[in-house]
Amino acid sequence: MSENFEKSIIKKPLLTYAFEGINAGGKSTVIKEIFSWYLQKGYSPQINKIGGLGDSARMDNLKKILEHRERLRRGSQLTHKQEQDFLKDKIFRLAIRRQIRDYKSKEFDTNTISLLDRTPLMSWAYASSVNPENPFLDEILEEGLGLTRRLNIDTLFLLDIDPISAYSRIICRSLEEGEPPEKQIIYLSNLILAPGEVRQDVIQKSLEYLTSGNSFQKKSFRIWDFMTYEEICRQSRTYFEAVQIAKEKIGIKVVRINAGKPLEQVFGSIKENLL
Repeated sequence: MSENFEKSIIKKPLLTYAFEGINAGGKSTVIKEIFSWYLQKGYSPQINKIGGLGDSARMDNLKKILEHRERLRRGSQLTHKQEQDFLKDKIFRLAIRRQIRDYKSKEFDTNTISLLDRTPLMSWAYASSVNPENPFLDEILEEGLGLTRRLNIDTLFLLDIDPISAYSRIICRSLEEGEPPEKQIIYLSNLILAPGEVRQDVIQKSLEYLTSGNSFQKKSFRIWDFMTYEEICRQSRTYFEAVQIAKEKIGIKVVRINAGKPLEQVFGSIKENLL
């Protein structure tokens, strides 16, 4: 990363809220609700992707590389260089830097509310959950904290959800039309490296979501969403650790939200902490 990029300061909108947590915690859904809420109140909300790959054309090549690498990793076929790039979380860190450059180019006015979908802390939370002995964790954390500081976040909301619910949401939003949902749920649950009872719980929870009328934002199948059970349990902890470190090191206000509750309750808990 260049010295000029590290030292640049992003012009601050009226308010900046960030939303973090493990995959399928409902960040995108909640952010859209908050966007509509602020719009109705006469503000100019903006949704900005910072972390993850998003859906922009620019990220398509990175997605293809990540998909290929994840399949090689699951088959223990990574080369030494690929393994090093994986440990450094090179793909996601590159994506974050591109996203922040795009964010810097945006124009804010005195009425702008910036809603950040993830933060640069994501890389450390992910990397440390996959391999707690990763020798590059200090480097990843230092960079993540530096970039997060420059986003001038007023409040960071950590959306907390249990692994069974997270897997079930990932499966439900990955279902395709034309195939029986039950058959797809069983197939997708078998991609999860977890004890048999965990997979059965995921199947049951997925079926409950479908029969209860829950709606899910459709997302394309991504093999990397199906982390091992051990990794996703660790990731729940490492996200909490990451935001606590940010709170201590750079003074960000952190609010932990139980994202396993119905959307109305989750949104209500968040609104209590919005200015």
